[in-house]
Amino acid sequence: GLRWGKAEFATIINFTSRVGVDDIEVALKAGILTDKYGIDLISMGGVLGFAFECYEKGILTPKDTDGLELEWGNGDAVLELVRKVVFQEGLGKILAEGVKRAAQVIGKGSEDYAIHTKGLEHIECDPRGLQAWGLGYAVSSRGADHLRALPAFEYTISPERAKELYGTEKAADRFSTEGKGRMVKWFEELRAFADSMEICKYITRTGLLFPEPLVEMLNAVTGMEYKPGDAFKIGERIVNVERAFNVREGFSRKDDTLPRRFLEEPLSEGPSKGHVCDLEPMLDDYYKFRGWDVKTGLPTRTKLEELGLSEIAAELEKMGKLPSQGKACLKKK
Repeated sequence: GLRWGKAEFATIINFTSRVGVDDIEVALKAGILTDKYGIDLISMGGVLGFAFECYEKGILTPKDTDGLELEWGNGDAVLELVRKVVFQEGLGKILAEGVKRAAQVIGKGSEDYAIHTKGLEHIECDPRGLQAWGLGYAVSSRGADHLRALPAFEYTISPERAKELYGTEKAADRFSTEGKGRMVKWFEELRAFADSMEICKYITRTGLLFPEPLVEMLNAVTGMEYKPGDAFKIGERIVNVERAFNVREGFSRKDDTLPRRFLEEPLSEGPSKGHVCDLEPMLDDYYKFRGWDVKTGLPTRTKLEELGLSEIAAELEKMGKLPSQGKACLKKK
């Protein structure tokens, strides 16, 4: 039989609640197969949930699924569809491209059920109940990557500490949009700095994320004399280089968004009932604290030069992608 060490959160969620399955054995088997073939668990769960919902809505039929009944809770169908995605058989060949491209192929309104940002599937945390997480998904440099920011303080910090760090006590309220632009910037920079040190995300989830212990560890290993402020500056440079790369490829504020359902459809039940993700004011706040152009989301020459990135500023200027030029010429993807 199959043997596995431990199943983490993403494995259980993606192959149970995301497809309506309550059989832990199915989830473990699906997780083992997905890991074995080197496929991301979150993206696999995303395409499975997309396919099951399309089946429920009548967009996909048994004819499209080679007879598989993609009904919520059908564990056998989950395991078979995982196999089909891995080996790109039938519907699996379409789903293997991810939900964005799959929806483009399937059509018939399936785009509304393709939950992604910039082509990458979302983790299971719904941003309608976590405003900073929603902003983090939207501005991430590689799609809906929750690990670029991972703003855990949104639901763990005290109002007093939130005010100290992000300028307002409301930053500690997961339903409020106030202070979330500053919060996501703070987290992105320290996450980028910690990533450059190759430190596990779980270790820096809360306590070790602060700049003091990070630079203390780095100085002890390297003999350098970094200050806490250096951590933010280094992280800020990383974030701006990644942003500049995406801008060069045609990305702007229009791409820093979320699926329509998160923005317009309130949650119907649970502690977050009635809430949506109010993204636009948070984007304004985020760009302002980043020193980027609020209208376009493009880094400014001033900010890039401040970070020692003059060569990048010059390259973007040649391409017409600096906001200081008046009208940024953005290529359509």
